[in-house]
This record gives sequence, C-alpha cells and structure tokens, in this order.
Amino acid sequence: MITLTASTENIVEIINSFNESLSLLDKERTATIPLCIDPPATTTGHCLFMFDWVCQGYLNRYLNLAKAFAASINNEDALPAAMIGRGLLETIAQFHNLLNKIGAHQKEKNFDQVYHYIASYMLGGNHGFKPEHKLKSLHINNALREIDKTFNNKVSESHKWLCEFVHPNSMGTTVGFSHVDRQNSIVIFHEKIPFERGSSLVMEAALWSPVFQSDWERVSELRALIASEWRPNEKVCDLFEGGR
Repeated sequence: MITLTASTENIVEIINSFNESLSLLDKERTATIPLCIDPPATTTGHCLFMFDWVCQGYLNRYLNLAKAFAASINNEDALPAAMIGRGLLETIAQFHNLLNKIGAHQKEKNFDQVYHYIASYMLGGNHGFKPEHKLKSLHINNALREIDKTFNNKVSESHKWLCEFVHPNSMGTTVGFSHVDRQNSIVIFHEKIPFERGSSLVMEAALWSPVFQSDWERVSELRALIASEWRPNEKVCDLFEGGR
C-alpha cells in the first residue's frame, strides 16, 4: 500500500483508489489451478485452462509490480518508482487489450482468434517457446492504442511521461539528479531524484491502476462465454498442428 502523505487533494484521491484496487485484487490471487492434459486446441476445457492461466499470470504480475511501486513511492524514490510504474502501466494496457480482443472475437464466433489471442498472451515473445510462424510477439504500442480507444489517448500520454524518467534522457539524468546553485556557482548532485520533482509524473502509473480492477471484473463474464460457446474448429487446430 502507498502510505506516503500526499501533497494535494488530487494525489490523495489517486493513492486511495490505488490502495483500494490493490487490496481487492490481492484477494483474487490463487496459488494453484488444475493442470489440463487435453491436447492443445481440441477442447473447451483446454481453452478455459489457458484463459485461467493467462489471467492469473497477469494478476500476479500486476500485484508484484504494484507492491514494488508502492514501496518505492513510500521511500520517496522517484526513478525506480517511475521504472516500476511504467511496467505496471504496460501490464494494465496489455491485459485490457487481451480482454477486448477475446471479447470481440467471441462475440463474432471467431473461435480460432479467441484461442490465438489467449495462446499469444500465454506464449508470445522472442524466447523460442512458441510454435514457429504461429504466435507473434506482443508489442506494447498495440496495447496502448487499444486502451487509448477507451480513454481518449490519455494512457499513452501517461506512458510517454513515465518514459521520460525511465529513459536516460535529461529528466532521468542531469535534470533529475542535479540542480544549479548560482549563488555559489556550482552544480549540486543528488543520490536520488528529489521526489517532489517527479511525484506528479510518477503517480501517472497509480492513476490507471483501477482500470486493472475493472478489467478483472470482466474475467468471469468472458470465462462463462468461453465455457458455453467456444468450439474448436479446423482453423483453431491449424494454429499448432502440422507447422502449416
């Protein structure tokens, strides 16, 4: 939880919303799920199993980052807070994108695409785990574009400001870690960025945390749709069979 005393009413509201979401979501974490041994892409049960696995994976990532983010805030350490906060914001955007894609394709009965997106979010990456030519790596810009449709480009704006800290540009180096003392004609360096310089920008990550909570509330609805409507078909099976 963020326990830092906020300087403005707006920051107080953001902190309270962040803490409430973190508390509620922490109760949604599960330690285990049953392993499904069905062959890939052949049963509704397997698709549900993958969906549960992916959702819990994102929830665990969110909780891990949110708690580390809060610890950096409480320590008034702006740079690691911004770096962790950007990862938190990207997690929120990716999860939002996942649920939107699954929901849209489920509605259109595009079962192959429902499975494809679940599998992509489960195995996508440049690590060599995915079947060749089947699953693409996920790019954060795609997720930001998707979530911006809901929030009028404001999430990308928050992401941009966090990047100014995370990247070794002026705000993350010279401007952040020093100030000019003209009276004594010296430049003074700081061991860490003074928190008051970056607090409003760092809180951009906390601002969007309730979105993950809102999206998590959609999980059970989507799961029910998969359970009742999802069906394997030739396109679904072709994603992983034969290397075609």
